Amino acid sequence: MADFSKNEAIEMAIQIEQQGYDFYSNAAAGLPEGQAKALFEWLAAEELRHIQVFQNFRDQMDQLQLAGPYDWDEVGRYLRSLTEGRVFPSAEEAKNLAKKAENLSEVFRFAIQIEKENILYFHELNDFVAEKDKPVIQKLIDEEKSHIRRLVDLKRQMGVG
Repeated sequence: MADFSKNEAIEMAIQIEQQGYDFYSNAAAGLPEGQAKALFEWLAAEELRHIQVFQNFRDQMDQLQLAGPYDWDEVGRYLRSLTEGRVFPSAEEAKNLAKKAENLSEVFRFAIQIEKENILYFHELNDFVAEKDKPVIQKLIDEEKSHIRRLVDLKRQMGVG
């Protein structure tokens, strides 16, 4: 019997979004009022919205359906490997990182990396869900891509290297 389930896939997605929320909200708390602070507050709110999407999937068991003739133990190991070893700064480290103007480049670099990792996880999860659920996962992928575009644009506008 497989030890991996759609609930675990959903919980992993929730964890990813929660870690992103923690980083963005703590980074925003360490920034002065301005474009960067507003962007990180918006990104934090987006992560909360994504958490709600996945909690709704989890709470309505007929929603996200994993599909295909897969060895679910193997799929579980693979999806877990995408989330293991992710290193997020503590709340205090995120605040300190954001407080130092010379490290704003690092805040942007880390935020873009978070979004890339989210895209990878959701892209891979999309390969294992039923056809009817693919549009929802693709919408989340598209949103993560839009987050990267916003981060890159703001980084350029602010002249952050």
